[in-house]
Amino acid sequence: MERWRMKEHFFLRYIRNKFIAGLVTFVPFVITFWVLKGVFNFVDGLLGPEVSRFIGRQIPGVGIVATIVLVFILGMLTTNFIGRSLLHLGERIIAKIPFIKTLYDSVKQLITAIAVSRRKEFQNVVLIEYPRRGAYVIGFSTKECTGELQQETEQTVVSIFVPSTPNPTTGMLVFVPKEDVIKLAMSVEEAMKVIISGGIVIPPTQLRRNPNYLPDEKS
Repeated sequence: MERWRMKEHFFLRYIRNKFIAGLVTFVPFVITFWVLKGVFNFVDGLLGPEVSRFIGRQIPGVGIVATIVLVFILGMLTTNFIGRSLLHLGERIIAKIPFIKTLYDSVKQLITAIAVSRRKEFQNVVLIEYPRRGAYVIGFSTKECTGELQQETEQTVVSIFVPSTPNPTTGMLVFVPKEDVIKLAMSVEEAMKVIISGGIVIPPTQLRRNPNYLPDEKS
């Protein structure tokens, strides 16, 4: 009797483990497809009907093309003085509406975080001891210091941007001796996921492409 119970226990555990493994594989694909489909339909529906009405026939996806063109034009407008002034005026108006302000700020922080993660200025993802020995924070090395910042220190110093959590668009600048900077193998995008999630999302261990410490930029 005990033997049959053990077999039943192992069988149920086997079924449970396989089901969970399938769930972990299936759910991300379904959610990704659902989100992409929703985004496609939403973006296509923004300008698609108007463009189709203008050209006299319906073309699937034309709304997405029109939206991309509109976003590009807005980008051109908001990068000059007049466009920035109008943008700041609109943001001041939004800031006076409680719920809308919270929603707008959250979306803007998310989009800005994605844009920041693509910046070329972030050369490497690094780990430094801060704010005390034995405590570590993730940062991004920007460049090796030069000029007065380097002359007033006895060691080669690099500038490290340490982003805040969960909003990585803000943070602080720390100047750290190069030998105390540990380079991580994770990409900037992966590091952003760690920061935004508050450490909940951690990328899998990777083989280091480089030694622990930052290599000389001249090499």
